[in-house]
Amino acid sequence: MHTQLVEEVGYQGSDRTVRACVKELRTKLIQPEETHVSLDHQPGVAQVDFGDTLTIVAGEETHERVVHKLVMTFPYSNDALTRHLPAENTECLLEGLKSMFEELNGVPREIWFDNLSAAVKEVLQGEKRILNSLFAEFCWHYRFKSTFCTPGRGNEKGGAENKVGTLRRNCDSPPQRVERLGELDERAEKERARRKGQTHYKKQRLVSELFGEDRAALLTLPENPYIVSSADTAVVNKTGEVKIRKDLYHIPGASLRQKIFARVFAYHITFYDQYGEVLLSTQPRKYVFEGQEIDWVKELECYTNRPRAIEHATYLKNLPPVLRQYLLAPELSERRQRITTLITLLKEHPLKQVEKSIESGLQVGRTDFASLKSIVLRITDMPTVPLLETYTPRAVVDMKPDLGAYSALQEVASNE
Repeated sequence: MHTQLVEEVGYQGSDRTVRACVKELRTKLIQPEETHVSLDHQPGVAQVDFGDTLTIVAGEETHERVVHKLVMTFPYSNDALTRHLPAENTECLLEGLKSMFEELNGVPREIWFDNLSAAVKEVLQGEKRILNSLFAEFCWHYRFKSTFCTPGRGNEKGGAENKVGTLRRNCDSPPQRVERLGELDERAEKERARRKGQTHYKKQRLVSELFGEDRAALLTLPENPYIVSSADTAVVNKTGEVKIRKDLYHIPGASLRQKIFARVFAYHITFYDQYGEVLLSTQPRKYVFEGQEIDWVKELECYTNRPRAIEHATYLKNLPPVLRQYLLAPELSERRQRITTLITLLKEHPLKQVEKSIESGLQVGRTDFASLKSIVLRITDMPTVPLLETYTPRAVVDMKPDLGAYSALQEVASNE
């Protein structure tokens, strides 16, 4: 919060003042929590938790999507690894854990989890759980002990939950803008490298030094990595599609009622004939491309009467640079007029076309609505609509000139 206040409004106070203010508000707004027992954490023991984060993905069309942040924290050292995944299903969970094991070059001896559906099929009495087969095989392969919290008692793995909250507040607010989801992992690794130079809040030793003891207590990696995938079968319907995990996939060349064998991975699915011998198709999973387009019109309408505030608007920072340059006119009256112009253009044309027209308008100094409308129509090859006006006499408006007469006059003039 302090960083944002300094960058966006030129706040002159210290971060301690901001912390004191937040602490006072927190005391008023949040009910006191029940007392918990302090636990003695051992090296090499990890806790895992999921958290959601809203991200702005700027590809061909800028859109927002919810990304699932998988956090593995080591309470002994207070260090943590992060992976950003498109879903919280079993395949994504295990692919994220496998990637973390490979980065660590080892496996935690024990990992604490919630009773998440990606791992647990049924919660029995006490500590007994029925695990789904893919998660159980993964545990056997990497030889770690999986421990699950008492239902409703996430505080039993408070290190992971606190770390998820810390990362959300410090790294994901406001929403990050990326070109691809892999950038989120790269940024998280930079933040982790920065934290390693800090001192542990209780032990007064460097986090990097304590994490070295965590790594020394890890199990060795198996010689061969586990292939994270599950098997499924389906039957082709009359439109040539099969349903896998509630999503429909089109199988090119498949016939009605043909049996299909599918190998389901975290990011894609491979489809075979019913015997698993002939590869028919490989397709990305549906959620890989999931995302909700940002309604820029609604976002801009909030600032028609507050043009000065647009400089600090979180979402509008994710507009293309040309549009931001156009909106941030020095004069507030001009800025208000440009906001209205942009809203009108976006209601009628796609963002990319509006961006191109405004870029052309800025280059020639024509930024009024009529000029930009003319440019965007030229870019899209749309037929122009004649302007309605009542000043021209009807006889002139309806006149259809004989263009042949002009040609004859031109020929006479040329001869002379």
